Amino acid sequence: MKLKSLNPEVVKLLTNEDDKIFQLTNFELFEKGSFKCDICISSGGFGYKGTLFFDNGVEFIEKLTSMDEKLSGHAELKEDYYDHGIKFSMTDCGHVIVSGSIEKHSDYSQCLNFEFKTDQTCLEPFISDLKRVLVL
Repeated sequence: MKLKSLNPEVVKLLTNEDDKIFQLTNFELFEKGSFKCDICISSGGFGYKGTLFFDNGVEFIEKLTSMDEKLSGHAELKEDYYDHGIKFSMTDCGHVIVSGSIEKHSDYSQCLNFEFKTDQTCLEPFISDLKRVLVL
């Protein structure tokens, strides 16, 4: 993959709760919407902090935007060839469920499955920040 640009900006989903964190930073942008970034996730005392690749940044933003406008649907951030993914889903009551699974394979494999709820009003600032970083 050919590196297009680096962007150290922080993109954080506002959750209105201290124990729920979803933050992306130190973006390395590649072709076709692919990117690598540092990610920090915390949910109910469990968490992950590390670097992940994602292959569908543009599609993810488009689906998030549609979710925010229609107040329904889902958007998934994933890498084509690995088992990790992060899903944003809109509930009928106007809440956003953020869920996912992060797996790291090595001598001692690790897996984090997480899920938390936040308000749909948190989507718009997150989408705007993500668009600015991924240069749509």
